[in-house]
Amino acid sequence: MKKGKLNPDEGLKTAMIDNKPVLWDDIKAGITGYVRIIRYTNHSMPAEIDLNKAEIATKMINLKSENLEIESVQEGSFKEGLKDGYCRVMQATDGSCEVGFFQKDVPMGKYCMYKQDGTYLLPEGLYEGNG
Repeated sequence: MKKGKLNPDEGLKTAMIDNKPVLWDDIKAGITGYVRIIRYTNHSMPAEIDLNKAEIATKMINLKSENLEIESVQEGSFKEGLKDGYCRVMQATDGSCEVGFFQKDVPMGKYCMYKQDGTYLLPEGLYEGNG
């Protein structure tokens, strides 16, 4: 029986198409070009679902705005599901923001990261990796 957590920080990332779960790992190879990804938590969903009984779980989904909470927004150039080129990443959880160039999801070239108050977490500069 396949089960998974819906918390994206714990590994399983899902979307629903035709009332069936679509796993990020199944589609990320096709995510190439200019992309905007909005990750959110749906507070009406259970923490764990049985993916073999997805039809039951979809009946539990409540998409009213009061149940949805944005976690982050990523936008920019992607290649096979990874940031590749100029991107921005805004975290709703702590208000931080990353801007710059990436290769395979890793900062590569001009890049910086800001705190919510506008001060630097990582100052503007040339990066080869995660700082």
